[in-house]
Parts: sequence; C-alpha cells; structure tokens
Amino acid sequence: MSHTQQQLERVARCLDGEAVELTAAERALAAEITAGESMLSVLEAPLPRAAADRARRRMAAAAAAPSLRKRVLRYVVSVEAAAVAGLLIVAGTLSILAPDLPDALTAVPTSVLVQSTQSSVNGDLDAVTSALDDLEADIVVSTPAPRDDDLGIESMQQDMQEFFQTVPAGTF
Repeated sequence: MSHTQQQLERVARCLDGEAVELTAAERALAAEITAGESMLSVLEAPLPRAAADRARRRMAAAAAAPSLRKRVLRYVVSVEAAAVAGLLIVAGTLSILAPDLPDALTAVPTSVLVQSTQSSVNGDLDAVTSALDDLEADIVVSTPAPRDDDLGIESMQQDMQEFFQTVPAGTF
C-alpha cells in the first residue's frame, strides 16, 4: 500500500514522540515500522558513524530533489518560453523590416511558425498562437502606410548621394 508524503510525515512525527492523531492505516504503518525496528534491534550491531552520515545525506538529497515530473514540466515550460520568445523576435523583426522585404515574406502567419516547433503541449501552443496572431494583426493595423513625405525624404537622400558621388574628393 502506498502512502502520501503527508501520511509518512505524520507517522514519522508520531514515532519521534510527538502527539499526532493517526488514521487506522497510519497506525498500521507505525506498528509495522516499530516491529521492523525491534527485529533489527536483535542484531545489536553498531552502525558506523560514517554510514549513518552517508545515509542521512542521501535521504536529505532525495527529499530536497524535485521529482522527475516537476523537472520535465520545468523543461517543457522553459522550451515553450524560448520558442515564444523566438517567435516574438521573428515577428518583431519582420514588422520592422517589412518595407525592405517582399510582400511574400512579410505575410508569413505566425501560426505557420508555431506549427514548425512541433511541441507536445498543443493546448498551450494554441493559446500562444492565437496571442501571436492577435499581436501580428495589431502590428499590421498599426503600421502606417507610406506617405508622400516619406517618398520625398527618400528622393532627397538619393539626390544627396548622387551629388556627393559627383563632387571631387577633398572638396569638403
């Protein structure tokens, strides 16, 4: 029969002499442990101090170490966070470089980028995908169309470049 961590802690406190109310299953476990201790006491072999210290360190390390499930969950969450950060960087870069890129490259939906990650956590990725699609739509809507002023500035820049290319070196 498997016991929960809380049940084992209550049994341990009871065996340490603390006044703790135990359930029937916990009392049976405490009795089993006590019987096992009394069986071992017949051997009367002293436990070396180094062995006891080593056992105590191993128990403390095992109790302090996170479970495999928690470690896997942390890994999955960190991978998801890195994927989302990468996607946001790509989306931001595409929105900044949009005037310089052909329309085919700027029209890549983030759902295509998210599908390429092939993560096992589809529910979370669906939420991230919809959030990124919303962000992309906001960026597209908020990006102003080129105005006549912008075109005038670009033509002035081209004129200045042509002028400086035609002026002999050392004139300025």
